[in-house]
Amino acid sequence: MEGLTAQLQRNLRTLEKIGHFNATELLLVGGGSRNALWNQIKANQLDIPVKVLDDAETTVAGAAMFGWYGVGEFSSPEQARAQVNYQYRYFWPQTESEIIEGV
Repeated sequence: MEGLTAQLQRNLRTLEKIGHFNATELLLVGGGSRNALWNQIKANQLDIPVKVLDDAETTVAGAAMFGWYGVGEFSSPEQARAQVNYQYRYFWPQTESEIIEGV
């Protein structure tokens, strides 16, 4: 997990450099985001909060939102999106003492 996170960190730094921005949080969706230990490792190694969407079916929900918009139920995709109340779980970077304490 640490090796994959190191690769993620390299890729994120590349994107930040190319895009001229500094990431302030990482939003995760999908199956890999269900691993709490890995999410904490990412937060610690990247030193930014990791925000996990608490919905396993994000692709289906996104397709439904565009479908609602397409049939005229909503005037814009943004209006359709506003109808969905997502819940998030946060993983905050830990200090070394917090990591040791948790072991």
